[in-house]
Amino acid sequence: MIQDRTVADRRSTGSPAAPLSRSHGPYPIATFEATDAKQLRREFERSIDEYLAWCEEDGVEPRKPFSGKLNVRLGSELHAAVAAAARGMSINAWIVQVLRETAGAATLPA
Repeated sequence: MIQDRTVADRRSTGSPAAPLSRSHGPYPIATFEATDAKQLRREFERSIDEYLAWCEEDGVEPRKPFSGKLNVRLGSELHAAVAAAARGMSINAWIVQVLRETAGAATLPA
């Protein structure tokens, strides 16, 4: 069963740390913090290990976040047709609009 969980950790200083990881909804989120590069690497690896363990425990596939950037090679003729179809909109805005409509995602945030 998926649960909302926060894992706090005490570092070598003995002071409480900020939440190391938190799970919301069907996919856990991996977060980490550190005070130097060596600790950053260690905390990153620990956080990813926890994320993968939580995914396995909750029965969900681990996934990477999407950047929101997508490069598409159109060819010059299609590029010109897209520019004409955009009718004053930026090509990017037009493509986003068409993809939202086609993917049934018109209500998703930008």
